[in-house]
Amino acid sequence: MYHSIILLPKGAALFLFYGVGLIGICYTIPLFTSIVSSLIWRKKKTVKTWRLNLLLYGGATFGVIDHLWNRELFLMSENPWKDLALGVVITVAVFILWGIISAISKKIAVLQEEKV
Repeated sequence: MYHSIILLPKGAALFLFYGVGLIGICYTIPLFTSIVSSLIWRKKKTVKTWRLNLLLYGGATFGVIDHLWNRELFLMSENPWKDLALGVVITVAVFILWGIISAISKKIAVLQEEKV
């Protein structure tokens, strides 16, 4: 059962806070993490942090689009901790993917240096 925070008739969004507001929405964790990552990237502009930024914003964007598509952008379940846990799982999955991509990039760079 969901508590409706807004109604989305044919995609139109009306933003209203209800109870704890956006705290219970699963995409807030990846979105918050991507904003923090952007602040870090502004000080330390590396390819690695840029990739992390793109992956985090991609994860957050996916969550927002998924909720828009299902007309539940600002809906909260009865258990907001489940929503937050899902946001943490999404963010951890993005960090794992980033680690894999970083390791592969490092290995490719080493192999290219050995060829030269």
